[in-house]
This record gives sequence, C-alpha cells and structure tokens, in this order.
Amino acid sequence: MCTLHVQHYEVLISKLIMNTSTSMALAKEKASEQEQLTRRAFAAAFEARIAELEHELMDRDDDIVHLNVLLDQHKEKMKSAEELLMKLR
Repeated sequence: MCTLHVQHYEVLISKLIMNTSTSMALAKEKASEQEQLTRRAFAAAFEARIAELEHELMDRDDDIVHLNVLLDQHKEKMKSAEELLMKLR
C-alpha cells in the first residue's frame, strides 16, 4: 500500500511540474508578446515625434527663407537710400 501512495504522489508531483511548466511557458509567451507590443508602441511614438520635428524644421526653413527675402529687400532699400544720399550731397 505504501508503494501505491508513493506512486500516487509521484503522479501528482509530475502533473504539478507539468502544469507549472506549461504555466511558465504561457507566461513567457505572453511577456514576449507584451514586449513586442511595447516596442511597436514606442517605435510608433518615435516615428510620430520625428514627423512632428520634420514639420517644425520645414516651418523654420520657411521662416528663414522669408527672413532672407526681407533682409534682401532691406539691403536694396539701404542701397537705394545710400545712392540717393550720395546724389543729394
């Protein structure tokens, strides 16, 4: 009868080990899936931020072009004013 109890406990322990192993494998799989989802979310967030920064850079480039045009216009006005001043002297 003792060997019957030992065999019964061995079967129970074996089942417990198998269940624990299966649970651990599922937990690892779920953690891996969560990690991939997190990585994708971070990648999407970085891509969105990069797009925002590119847009900001384009706006700044437009501003710089506009300021350069204004500067050129100012230079032309200054040149014309200097020429007029020279004529008046």
